Amino acid sequence: MSAPERLGPYKIGRQRGKGGMGAVYEAESAETGERVAVKMLSPQLAVSAGFRSRFDSEIESLRTLSHANIVRLLGYGEEGDTIYYSMELIDGPSLEEQLAEGKRFSWRETAQIAAQVCRALKHAHDHGVVHRDLKPANILMDGERVKLADFGIARLFGGASITMAGGVLGTADYMSPEQAEGKPVSERCDQYSLGAVMYALLAGRPPFRASSMPEMLQLQRFAEPEPVRRYAPDTPEQLELVICQLLEKDPTDRFPNTVVLAKHLEAMLRALAHPAEDDFEYSQTLASDADRNDGDLAETLMEARRTSGPSPTSAPTPAERTMQLGGPTGLMPDSGEELAPVPRKTFTAVSTADSAAELGGWRAALGPLVLLLLVIGATAIGYHYWTRPTPREWLYQRIAHDARSDEGGPSTLASIDEFLERFPQDPRRDQLGEWRREISLNRLERRLAIARLGQPTETPLESSAARLLYQRAETIAQRDPAAGIAAFEGAAALLSVDAAADPAEAEEGGEAAGYAELAEREAQALRERLRAEGAVLRELAHRRLTHARSIVDSDPNEAKRIAEGLVALYGDDPDAQSLVNDARRLRQSLSDNAAE
Repeated sequence: MSAPERLGPYKIGRQRGKGGMGAVYEAESAETGERVAVKMLSPQLAVSAGFRSRFDSEIESLRTLSHANIVRLLGYGEEGDTIYYSMELIDGPSLEEQLAEGKRFSWRETAQIAAQVCRALKHAHDHGVVHRDLKPANILMDGERVKLADFGIARLFGGASITMAGGVLGTADYMSPEQAEGKPVSERCDQYSLGAVMYALLAGRPPFRASSMPEMLQLQRFAEPEPVRRYAPDTPEQLELVICQLLEKDPTDRFPNTVVLAKHLEAMLRALAHPAEDDFEYSQTLASDADRNDGDLAETLMEARRTSGPSPTSAPTPAERTMQLGGPTGLMPDSGEELAPVPRKTFTAVSTADSAAELGGWRAALGPLVLLLLVIGATAIGYHYWTRPTPREWLYQRIAHDARSDEGGPSTLASIDEFLERFPQDPRRDQLGEWRREISLNRLERRLAIARLGQPTETPLESSAARLLYQRAETIAQRDPAAGIAAFEGAAALLSVDAAADPAEAEEGGEAAGYAELAEREAQALRERLRAEGAVLRELAHRRLTHARSIVDSDPNEAKRIAEGLVALYGDDPDAQSLVNDARRLRQSLSDNAAE
């Protein structure tokens, strides 16, 4: 898009960047001389269905964010067909730019950057805002301070599509499995993306590489990345474990929230601290600034027991001034309203003074004694919540939800084991046992599928006798599906040996039983596939036989050739014997006519 010389109160300068959803320009306020960044959204987006209402809603959410590690929203407006918003201008590079220049971040730098990102995410999540598109390009360095940009932008484009003309929404290299599957977005999606960013900073590459979007989405859903220490050997094991937890496929296996993660990273940095001349020093001033926006200590202690759903959005009322530059009042029409035929010019400036006062004023009013009492009370409540056993019904409902929504993983299996151990007489134990068996089978099936692609699995697949027997049946089925049915049935029979009759089988922990059931599944799937293919082929054969009969007088040679082909192809098919007999009779009749 060509940039106008002026938008609202801003004189537009040079372009700073461009993507599928628009372009970013340096600009200067004609009133104050302040340098800002202005993002102009693509005109095609402005006319797309529902976009304007989503933009209006998202801006209302973003204006509540005021944090030292978040790029500040300054204003937003509309002029003609151009929708734009202005932001704090950051002169420093993005992490993506630094990675493109070949920079490899040390483990200390990575942990310190991640801790600041966590503080920014915590503030946003507390206001009901999920980033959705966390990646190196959206993390800017303002000196030693991290600045997170483009909050909530991915939501503007709706949930129906991942791609758009000119770019990709939610870079797939850093996309959570839930987003790759099109499931609802939660705060823990941002955790997965942060883990992928940390991996890239250390390894110089994202966790997965693929040649196409579908392949990348498949890897994000099922594959396990190589250990990051293979690329960054100096990385402490503790940090590698943090990244592995962030990259868990099951969101419930990640951290309770980002403030817990931030404190974990900061504690790890302190524990592993040692003098280093080139150390990327963590500024205590920055930490203090961020902490002032994270809520009081009592709230922090309670965070670890909250659910992963967004907190109720607070409703601050920051002062704002609106300059009407002509045209109707307001930024945009309601959803479904016809666009005005005359050019629109509006600009709304966002002030952070009042919201900052509301966020910090009540803290200043608390005396030291009151704050101490809050800390003691929150600690006691937090200890109670952390140490009490999970109630029976709550535990069962969590297991049932995961099992019925195909989200079951290692954590679900552990919960089932916990339930059966604590409540052995519960009448639902048979159902839980069935769920456990189904989840285990699905996990084994996924691991086998990933292994076929040559990707590493979450736990190595041992070359056991059971697996080798199953793979032998797979090889036969690839060459001859019909023979594969018998091969899988034979494998299932051999693997279903009673453990009492074969002690060696009992020592394998029931692994063979899992492969046996998978073999039965494959045999049934092949049987249904061949049945469906046979029906299609027989229908085609009937049409060809009908055609041959219709051309007996006009082209007897072609009719005979069709009949011979049908006999050759379907002679051994027991389900097509009636058709084959008709073809033989037609062939014989044509041969007799030719002899006469």
